[in-house]
Amino acid sequence: MPVELRKLVKSWIDIRSTAEEVAVATVVRVAGSSYRKTGARMMITQGGQRVGTVSGGCLEAEVSRKIWWLTEQGPVIRDYHTSYDDDSKPSYGLGCDGVVTLLLERVYPANPLPNPLFEAMRKSVENRSPSAIVTVISTHNPGAAVGARLIVGEDGKVSYAGAIDENLRQRTLSIAANVLATRLSASISTTFQGAEIELFAEYLAPPPALFLFGAGDDAQPVACLADTMGWEVSVADGRSHLATKARFPGAQRVATLDLDDPAGALGIGPGDAAVVLTHSYLQDVAILRALLPLDLGYLGVLGPRRRTERILAEVAPELGMTPEDAMRRLRSPVGLDLGSGSPEVIALSIVSEIQSVLTQRSAIPLHFAASAAVTEVHG
Repeated sequence: MPVELRKLVKSWIDIRSTAEEVAVATVVRVAGSSYRKTGARMMITQGGQRVGTVSGGCLEAEVSRKIWWLTEQGPVIRDYHTSYDDDSKPSYGLGCDGVVTLLLERVYPANPLPNPLFEAMRKSVENRSPSAIVTVISTHNPGAAVGARLIVGEDGKVSYAGAIDENLRQRTLSIAANVLATRLSASISTTFQGAEIELFAEYLAPPPALFLFGAGDDAQPVACLADTMGWEVSVADGRSHLATKARFPGAQRVATLDLDDPAGALGIGPGDAAVVLTHSYLQDVAILRALLPLDLGYLGVLGPRRRTERILAEVAPELGMTPEDAMRRLRSPVGLDLGSGSPEVIALSIVSEIQSVLTQRSAIPLHFAASAAVTEVHG
């Protein structure tokens, strides 16, 4: 949800200057089918402005209408049933056969101190710093009220512990540490002082970082699409007349590539994505020499596989690798098979493959997955 995260942070910064009160709805639990997953957020101002979504568009109006009076006494939890017809519970007739649980709460921009939730979101976007957010979402214990939360930064330090009992704090600290280690969000049930409580442990990840090595015309739609996804985009090329902000207005950084240190000045690091598309053999050799030793989340090389093999035959021995080991570290040719076409189609295939790799998804058509599930059930 990187693009949503960026929009929420930007809107929050704008709203702080007006001191307009804000309500926030967060998906904290999903049962059955749901359009949005846990961690999705929607912000609603008193003036009616909405940023973000918690469903496919079916719940937003209902939540916006009721969130203000529902939260008059503090944060609350509400279940929204999306079955086609359910006489026993309020249903929205969507036919999704799911239940979406939302945490509804208010935040106050007029408060002189930064709001801890939005501060964690801001750090995620601006500093690329992840956080673990552990929030009470169900409780029968007065020492752990709904909406009470603990926020821990990637350094393990607590940045916020509002309304969290000291004994519960120690337990939530270990949960937060596990969230940071696994980078996975989860609902967790535990017992505190003889009463069961449920926690939503969220990994708030920075937006993906994409580094494009090459600033030719085919790099422009890749950068543009990645920007619309909310990713942080950096572009570098040894040709300074191509590596300009005017050609890549959505990129956070545009730089002239230093072939003596192609990766160092850009700050590329573990887990980041990189695509090499300079169309220059000499540049590609220098770039892959620098990138192959890094523990990247994705590395792709534009062009025929034969060309990449030739480069790796030259570079891999210098790095103490075999060409075969080096090839296993990257994708060549780059992108998914979406059919040949325009630079925009190629960009879509590249960004789609990066998304599938970073999220560890198969990228197979969803109807294939659904058919396989039905076959497994029915034997």
